[in-house]
Amino acid sequence: AVDARVGYNVATLTFGPLATLAEEPQYFRIALNTPKHMGSFGIWYVASKDTYVLSDNPVFNKVIPAIGPFFVHPIMVSMMSMATPITSYSAYQALNITVYPRVNLLGSTLAPPKVTVISPTFNKITICRNDAPTPDLSFVDPGTTAAFCELLFMDNMNSYAHQSVTIFVGVENSDFPVDAELWRVMVQSGDGNMVAGHSFAGWPVYTPLRDAFIVPLSMEYSQTNELQVFFRPTATTPTEPRMVVAAPEGFIFGEECQFEIILGFPSTGVTCSIPLSEIGRNLFSLRMPMMFVFDAETFYAVSIYPLRNPFPGSHANPLDALPFRLDLLAADGSQILETTSSVPTGPYLRGFGIYPKALYEAAVIPSLRTPNTECEVAIQFRTAMRIAMHGERVLLTAPYGYQWKIGASVYVWAEDRAWPISRISYEASLPPVAKPHNQLEIALISPDVPAGADVQVRGTVFNAPIDAILNEDLRSANVWIVETYQPGAGYLEFQFRHQAAVIPGFDMQAITAGSFTAWLAFSQQTQVPIMVTFRLGTELREKDTGRLMLQFKAPNGFYFPKDCAAHRISPSHLIEDGYARLPQGAIASCYGGGEDPELGRERYAEVHLTTGTELERRVVYSMMVEGVIPDELPNDNTWEIRSFVGPEVVEEELGIPGFRLATEFLSALYHPGTEDTGEDLRVGVADNRAMLSMQPSTAVIAGGELRITAPYRFQFARDCTPYVYGAKHILGSIGDGSNLYSDLPPVTSCIGVRNVVRLTFAEDLDVAIRYTFRIGVLNPLLPHPEDWPFPQNVWRFETFDQAGTPLNAAQVEAFYLWAFARATVEPLVLGAGEETLITVEVEPSLTVPPLGFLRIAAPLGFEIPVPCEGFQRDSFATLAGFVPLPSATTCVRGPEGDHVVKLRLDAFSYLAASLAFRFRLLVRHPPQPTAMRSEGAPWSISSGEVTDLGESFLERNPAVVGYPLHELLKSFVVQPESQRAEVVVPVTFQVSLHDSLGTFEVVTTTEVSFLIIDMPLYFSVPVLPGDGIEPVANTGVMRHCRDFTPLVPPEPEYFPSDADGCYAGNGAQSFRLKLVRNLLVGPDYTFAVGVLHPNITSLVQRQINQVNVWQVRLVRTPNRQDVTYTTQSAQGYRVLPLLQGVRLSSSTRTLSVGASTVVSINFQAVSALVAARGDAFQIAPPPSVRSLSGQANLTSTLCQLWNQGQLEPEANFECLAVGNGLTVRLLAGQGGPQ
Repeated sequence: AVDARVGYNVATLTFGPLATLAEEPQYFRIALNTPKHMGSFGIWYVASKDTYVLSDNPVFNKVIPAIGPFFVHPIMVSMMSMATPITSYSAYQALNITVYPRVNLLGSTLAPPKVTVISPTFNKITICRNDAPTPDLSFVDPGTTAAFCELLFMDNMNSYAHQSVTIFVGVENSDFPVDAELWRVMVQSGDGNMVAGHSFAGWPVYTPLRDAFIVPLSMEYSQTNELQVFFRPTATTPTEPRMVVAAPEGFIFGEECQFEIILGFPSTGVTCSIPLSEIGRNLFSLRMPMMFVFDAETFYAVSIYPLRNPFPGSHANPLDALPFRLDLLAADGSQILETTSSVPTGPYLRGFGIYPKALYEAAVIPSLRTPNTECEVAIQFRTAMRIAMHGERVLLTAPYGYQWKIGASVYVWAEDRAWPISRISYEASLPPVAKPHNQLEIALISPDVPAGADVQVRGTVFNAPIDAILNEDLRSANVWIVETYQPGAGYLEFQFRHQAAVIPGFDMQAITAGSFTAWLAFSQQTQVPIMVTFRLGTELREKDTGRLMLQFKAPNGFYFPKDCAAHRISPSHLIEDGYARLPQGAIASCYGGGEDPELGRERYAEVHLTTGTELERRVVYSMMVEGVIPDELPNDNTWEIRSFVGPEVVEEELGIPGFRLATEFLSALYHPGTEDTGEDLRVGVADNRAMLSMQPSTAVIAGGELRITAPYRFQFARDCTPYVYGAKHILGSIGDGSNLYSDLPPVTSCIGVRNVVRLTFAEDLDVAIRYTFRIGVLNPLLPHPEDWPFPQNVWRFETFDQAGTPLNAAQVEAFYLWAFARATVEPLVLGAGEETLITVEVEPSLTVPPLGFLRIAAPLGFEIPVPCEGFQRDSFATLAGFVPLPSATTCVRGPEGDHVVKLRLDAFSYLAASLAFRFRLLVRHPPQPTAMRSEGAPWSISSGEVTDLGESFLERNPAVVGYPLHELLKSFVVQPESQRAEVVVPVTFQVSLHDSLGTFEVVTTTEVSFLIIDMPLYFSVPVLPGDGIEPVANTGVMRHCRDFTPLVPPEPEYFPSDADGCYAGNGAQSFRLKLVRNLLVGPDYTFAVGVLHPNITSLVQRQINQVNVWQVRLVRTPNRQDVTYTTQSAQGYRVLPLLQGVRLSSSTRTLSVGASTVVSINFQAVSALVAARGDAFQIAPPPSVRSLSGQANLTSTLCQLWNQGQLEPEANFECLAVGNGLTVRLLAGQGGPQ
């Protein structure tokens, strides 16, 4: 029977009068019925009593628990109810969590069951409460750092499966950004053996934007509005961020977004859009260009429009209570970086009713931009509302680091009238900053300044020692703030502010950082590399005063020869460490003072920069210049660096402390190793054990440092202690004698950072000992850069004492890796799914022997057809220094797939080391574009030989730089008006977009956009004379195309480029149209450009035939770099060469009308005429002359062919009359002529 009195969980078995239960086990089975989704926690019990003995006693005399727990897992449910989550730092919020355990929880004081609420990792529970009288609540670590709270079910505190439990939780957000994490609710039996759990989603915590506010230009219903948006990020964002403004209900952004940059945003590359949200067009998005970031603590401002204000009835709440929201998003829009959506906003980012007016046309004009200099500034603005209240306060805030000069005169001019001032305050207590008094407050006496009046405030400041945004002590936005407040109100309270403006500051005109270090800092008789770093305060650009120049002045004793060398790369300052190199081709020349008789001129080096070079401000540039180091340093060890625009105009300058001198090692050597010693010169090997030795000339006390600099792209382990090996036993075994060398003392630390390793020792390094060791290094995958200042085998040794003072230095020439000295892959076209020739250039470091091979591996998805279609072993580039592959080279499929081929040599051919080879292969691109528009997957090129054991690799370049692939246009057509060589021919181009591409936006982006046509080799576009224009991309000086005609659409307002929008460089193989209007889907945009056809020689014709492809690209140009968005190619046309050496002569000097004569025609063919192909040539006389040769009705006509001075037999050619002219066709008679 089932006992319903206790919840149907007790079954009673009653045995008959004759039954006995002895010691033997008894087995029986009971069918259980558990309600849906419910479970069971607890122990089963069996109890018995003998009814014959204890018939009237209700108590069982035996109670036996089961050996183990009985657990049916419930399907738990937990729900959280709360207001809209607050997602800002450290915000407090309350939530109610209702738990349906779905199990019976029977209370027990000794082992109570529990309900546990666990918060996400970085939340802090501050309150945990249950309003019911039972059960009791246990709160772990009460205060501010609790991670969970528990409900304990004691005796007589039961919760049954059909009941729920509600817990009130107060929680505090983390003080840093985190993604949304899970909350966890668990139900646990008293003994802890049975646990069921359920999770539900929490909320993210976002970085709050600082100082975010908006200013509307209209506060009327149903009007078209414009918003000025101001904000200051808390943290620096990743590259290519987005800014999104979300308007509240009733506001609608127009479909055609527009914006005007006020402050901080990049001048080019910003694009806008109106994304659709769940409630319509209430979002406005600005996407930043590539490589741009929003810097922390920097003000940004922008005007966005059009915004349609609400109309009556379109919103439920008062407008001044409806919050706007401002978000900073990651590049793909999926991650919120910073937001104002849940910041306790106070008066900020509320509706229009309480906003101050914005001051218009505000500017700060300094008299000087030199750091630490007394400077008179004029702050100009135009009032947005009338100032007519006695005691009106004007608060002027300068960037941090500036100081208002106490006691200096301050003037306020409005409408050509000076207004009296009752008080000037410099109190250090003025928020938000204390000294050095970068805030100034002025109280006006009975002012009456109308709205729209021009106001100027003049005062004196001490300029900051460094740009505010570069100040290491306290970074500050480089902005000035002007605010006006009503008198007598709470200080700096937003609701008492009348009008305000944030004004871009001015940049310091000074080099703000720099250094000089020597590659080998000891005296030498020849030039040594000296590395220079500098950061400009203002952009260095060409002006009317002349070309750009950098001047370096060394301390006394240093010497720059007249032919000093300069290099745009510093080998000690890598891009990975935040340094920038000078632009490619930036250095035109370097002139040293040399033997100049003028006193001290030998200490000067002048590095002249090329035309068009620009150096950006706030970028730490690094470069190298060579000079002679003296035997000792002067007392004044100060270097100077100056930037010039022209020979006389100094832009900026800075004095920099010089470096200290060291001495040379007594010896420093590389010892070639073998496979047995662990040396492995293959590319990409992780533990290449280079064997080195050195003997210091200055003792290094324990705790000092040995620093080793490997070549660029080599890499040491971060903790490289396990990779330092002894070498004494190796050098001793090869005849050098074990007594000549000693192993290093015990290494206490070995720290590797990229290609530099620092070792410290437990004992001294003695000058009398020559130390030897091996150190493991990761060989690079990428090839050594061609423009690197040093070859790949140059290492550097340095020692320093405990204080960092240099002791010894030396340069060591070690090994070259088994890799090609040059390995490149260049395509003709960049379209996804297109078929193209690629040009491969390789320069082996090791000779590829007979029967050896080159292995070319394209990225996965590419296909190299085999037999290798389009394989061209000769690129006809001997004059450019390239050698063709041997004539017997064969192309076969590699075993890895259709993206790999092998070029195999025969038994009589080889590829010599140090020779550059160029050849071409046909490749089919995969149909999908690459993920990045500027980067493609790497290729792999290797060489090998055949040994007795099979094929073995010689050299490998597994990461040859590839190229990106782009979506295709719908069509691209190239049609010339003529095919004659050496003339300017109008060529008509037709371009149209695919439906899948959509409109190519130009109007809604601030990035400059171009349509670029890449032409075959030797083609060019004539340009108009003149000084040229400033290039938008890194293409050198460009000029307007001489002949450019838009054709379709014929209306100028619909063609995407202006009439003067075609640009080309002198002799360049491409030209570009600057786009000023959107390119739409549908129209065939047609235009004509005058193209200069090349002079065709036999060599030129062969070269063009190999690469006769035209390509069109639609690009945007952020940061002066063309980034292709879509492309298409078209097969080129043949340019007909002019026959060379053509001469015409008649056998009769004086001819009469109707007379006959014999005419001799001499010429040299540019392209070979071959009889086997049936080639022919035609002779067309003027209309007044008729050729008699080849006439069928004339039996005796003269037609002779002389080839290279020899008369060809009549069987080798035939003469046929065509009109009044003649065709001479070659016949394959006696072998056939050529």
